[in-house]
Amino acid sequence: MNAGDIIAVLIDEQLKAREAQGMAALRQAQAKVKSAREQVTVLEEQRREQEATVQQQEASYDLALFDKEAYTRLAKTGAVSERQGRQAQSTADQQAAAVAAAKRRLAGIRMQIAQQQADIATADATANQFRAQLEEARENWNDLTVKAPFTRSPAQLPLARPSLAKWSQPGRR
Repeated sequence: MNAGDIIAVLIDEQLKAREAQGMAALRQAQAKVKSAREQVTVLEEQRREQEATVQQQEASYDLALFDKEAYTRLAKTGAVSERQGRQAQSTADQQAAAVAAAKRRLAGIRMQIAQQQADIATADATANQFRAQLEEARENWNDLTVKAPFTRSPAQLPLARPSLAKWSQPGRR
């Protein structure tokens, strides 16, 4: 036996449980981070699509507004019927509502992205905390490891005492 060889590892069931609990919590936090990141990817795609929709709705509104102004002037001169002027007004109003609705959907998507990013930050912090706790638990194992303080040949070693053997098992954690 050489100095520094492990001669016994004391078993602490509570420490084992804390280590297992730490691993489970770390895996859960990592899963939350992964899920939130995947959700952000989906939401970013939705945001791009909704931005395109807003631009399309705004272009349609600009055209409807132009038609409204033109038909209103033409209706006053009698070049088109009053009904056509009202229809142009209604179309412009509908397009204004469509633009507002598209912008509200876009704002909602942006809020969801911000929420997911906050969730990622929280889950990352939680994962880091659990990593530190897990590392501490693993370091505590070192405190339960008994190492040979000096080198001796097997013939120089005393016989193991039965009362100590039940409290330790060499090489196990």
